[in-house]
Amino acid sequence: MLRKVYPYACLNIDITWSQWFKALRKAIYTTENRAELSRKISGLFSNQDNVIVTVCIRTAFDLYLSALDLPKGSEVVITSINIPEMTRILRKHCLIPVPVDIHVDSMITPSDRLEKAITAKTKLIIIAMLYGVTYDLTDISNIAKKHNLPLFEDCSECYSGNNFRGSPLADVTVLSFGPIKTATAFGGGVVIVRDSKLLGKMQALHASYQVQPNSVYLIKVLRYSLGKIALNSTAFNYTARLLLLQLNIEYKKFVVKLMRGFPPSTGLEIYHFQPCAGLLSFLYWRLENVNENDLISSMKKVHVGTKILTDGGVLVPGYKSDRKMFWLYPVIVDDATKAYSKLNNAGIDAYRGISQLNKIDPPVGSSYTPIEETNKMFANLLYFPLHKDVPEKYIREICMKAVELLKPEPKL
Repeated sequence: MLRKVYPYACLNIDITWSQWFKALRKAIYTTENRAELSRKISGLFSNQDNVIVTVCIRTAFDLYLSALDLPKGSEVVITSINIPEMTRILRKHCLIPVPVDIHVDSMITPSDRLEKAITAKTKLIIIAMLYGVTYDLTDISNIAKKHNLPLFEDCSECYSGNNFRGSPLADVTVLSFGPIKTATAFGGGVVIVRDSKLLGKMQALHASYQVQPNSVYLIKVLRYSLGKIALNSTAFNYTARLLLLQLNIEYKKFVVKLMRGFPPSTGLEIYHFQPCAGLLSFLYWRLENVNENDLISSMKKVHVGTKILTDGGVLVPGYKSDRKMFWLYPVIVDDATKAYSKLNNAGIDAYRGISQLNKIDPPVGSSYTPIEETNKMFANLLYFPLHKDVPEKYIREICMKAVELLKPEPKL
């Protein structure tokens, strides 16, 4: 029997109701010019007119690969964790993803492992900054230059204010403002392209896409309001979550499905749209009003939780990194099934499948290196309700309770 519920979910929609109503108004009607809005958003991240604003990161990635036009059968060396759709897009372009195992304690893609994965077939390097952890790309950039390979930096999970532009060493950096990302606009991707020739190709191709109707954005804004109620409402988490858990109703599967940005698709045509004026207008308003200092300082209490957990013997991926802005909080346990049961019975909203992030398996063949650390991580990975909107009091309580519950059982 649950005696206490910590009223915060492991997934958070980073938006207030007043901000949501602003998005709703702009989705219903706006007279603002799309080109001018795109120019204003671009100006927040660069003064070189080298930014493309897309419907989403998947559109940006497909656009990039189309402009790059790599030979069919080329290998792409990629960080071993991403959403399955990114590897599906690679395969749709007839490219072969070759994952590079990470260091779990820092969430870094090690440069020595990356270079070992490069072969004569390698034509591209993709580095994903995971769970908001970022790091210096100097060594990886040097390897890319040595082998004459373009470097794509996926910072979809790393936005920490408009001064964050990714690494200037990457040829392309992407940022996401999807429904569960920091400073969400319920969509939108920012693509910073540092190769002028490639930029021209991407801009021309993007301009050929139809503009997504405002009605599509309106439906998203309305749909995600349900997710906000289920995830962000402390009243819901105090009452409904308690009742649903007692009835063994797995409501989180419904919420996760609700938060998916796009339905399944066999082709890539679903991404071939330009953002509507409503999305651009709200994205610009949202970014213009971000308080970067508040955003960064709000992470300090989450780092307090990280220290409690790691001091208590609980492994937090990326805990060794100096630069981390957790938008989703991962924890590795000894037995995920048992830990899930213990934590939820204690009122802590731990969950396994809340994110689409998953490991990328190597191609079949003995020449490819196994992703051992990544495999171990995903075998017993949970997500905790620790994010910037949880008060420090609850963060401390949740982490201390988790340490108590996750202590290894004494051997007889």
